[in-house]
Amino acid sequence: MIDVPFLTEAQIEAKADALLAAFSRDREPILGPPVPLEDKFLYYLGLRLHMDDLHARFGVPRIAGRTDILAALWIEDREIRVDESLDPEVNPEAEGRYYFSIGHEVGHWELHRHHILATSAEPHLLMQSPSPVVCRISDLNGGGSRKERDGTRQQRDGRARMELQANRFGACLLMPGFLIEVAWQHRFNNLDPVLVKDRQSIASELRLLLPSAVPGHKVSASPIAHRALEALITDFAGEFRTSRRAMRIRLQKLGLIFS
Repeated sequence: MIDVPFLTEAQIEAKADALLAAFSRDREPILGPPVPLEDKFLYYLGLRLHMDDLHARFGVPRIAGRTDILAALWIEDREIRVDESLDPEVNPEAEGRYYFSIGHEVGHWELHRHHILATSAEPHLLMQSPSPVVCRISDLNGGGSRKERDGTRQQRDGRARMELQANRFGACLLMPGFLIEVAWQHRFNNLDPVLVKDRQSIASELRLLLPSAVPGHKVSASPIAHRALEALITDFAGEFRTSRRAMRIRLQKLGLIFS
């Protein structure tokens, strides 16, 4: 069983920032979005990238044609494979998910590969190679196969921790705080957060993601209409090659959008 240590969100972000700083020092400065993830960055890490039909590879049928297995990492082979359904050249709408999946696998590489290799070196596993790290939507949604659901709670919690940590790392890698600040400064000429004016018109999902100002707490923020916020998120998501949902969450975590 792989037992990865607990990391705070700040610790994960610091690790992603350190990797970006090392790339900027050793290769070329990252001055603006998007982060050159799929070519220069993976080459810097010594990782190869391939598209593949991962459902066929692992013998998992697609339910109603939907993709569950997004990507996988083969640590000893230094290889990332992304499911072919996410190929942005074939499916442009999947571009955000494609790049986030790569960032997620880089998160596993940076945060977890030593733990996985150490586990495979345990005496009862010495004759086995480490299994690939397979990342599925159902892992984050509490699904998976019945065998996976029947695992011990400790195993499920360990898997969930790995996936959440890789998600956080991928978000910080694709949307680094310093680049978000550059884009925000370019858009608004300041780093003040924005406050959604027409809260009642915000979709329920957005209301859950945006923190409300604490009563009596002074928030220095510029008012913005809901439609303007949605347009802002769409523009930023395009610049950083990520999904609108991922960008919305990132801006909220950076304290740049409030309601």
